Amino acid sequence: MPAAATAVDLTMRASNLFTVLGLWPSNISGSHPANCPSNITFDKNDLWPELRGRMSCEWRSFQGDNGALWGSQWRTHGACALPLFTNMTAYFRYTLALSERYDINEALVKGGINPLVARSMTPQQLGGILEQQWNVTPVVTCSNGNILEVRTCFSTRLKPIDCPANTGGASSCPSVAQALPFGSTKVPEACTAYFDNIPAGTNPAAVPAAGSRAAPPPGSNGLRRAAASVLLLVAAAAAAALPVL
Repeated sequence: MPAAATAVDLTMRASNLFTVLGLWPSNISGSHPANCPSNITFDKNDLWPELRGRMSCEWRSFQGDNGALWGSQWRTHGACALPLFTNMTAYFRYTLALSERYDINEALVKGGINPLVARSMTPQQLGGILEQQWNVTPVVTCSNGNILEVRTCFSTRLKPIDCPANTGGASSCPSVAQALPFGSTKVPEACTAYFDNIPAGTNPAAVPAAGSRAAPPPGSNGLRRAAASVLLLVAAAAAAALPVL
């Protein structure tokens, strides 16, 4: 593919694809432990170069500082996942592996929706496609007329499970179509391979409100970043050995 065409596609992908926000340990009650004490401090240079490169594409900050996003997720949530994840690298590695195995963008394509060009959809439509593809019930959250997050729940064996009813999100989403937010930061051309299962074209009949987007209005906070994939690690009675992913 010519470099110019690749750059255009990646700009669109940076705008429209779901990206990882983090893996949040979660109690059965629905609460999320946060800011747990740990003697492991975050330094992105401690991550394997190959892992850091993948994260730069798939766990990308749309506010411009990947390290700040990753460090915040580790301090706020990752440290609370110890000792299930024995170290910081394991936390990021397993989070990325789960996001890739249960890829929202690819699930939408299989369900007849191309996230590159779809401008809106109902939360029920989005959740229904994911439930059909994964055979578990996720949670979709909304804010100010936008789909904000998709929360996918996992057991401490890292197996997908139905999200508990008190996971949150349903009350924030109406039953009418919501916008799919988009960011304004270009993804490096080297990230093309991570998005190669998302077709550039689409069948307009299969995508509601399909087409290119206008730029968001200045100061429109709800449209500055791509919608996020949140992975919830729901606590069980006892932690088990992690599977090989």
